[in-house]
Amino acid sequence: MPILFRQEPLRGVITRVIYDSDDPSKWLRSEVMPKGSPTTPEDGMMGAGFVESVLTRKLSS
Repeated sequence: MPILFRQEPLRGVITRVIYDSDDPSKWLRSEVMPKGSPTTPEDGMMGAGFVESVLTRKLSS
């Protein structure tokens, strides 16, 4: 089971979450990571307004 990271951008906190390798639904522990710690890449999700502006630009050209 890979180690997962939970990012809370409003609080500026990154938490490392560790699950049981035999039972992935079983949470074992979490550890708050120091600021500036390397983590996994952030996702590329954008808000609805961003998607709307990109699609509008692409459709109008």
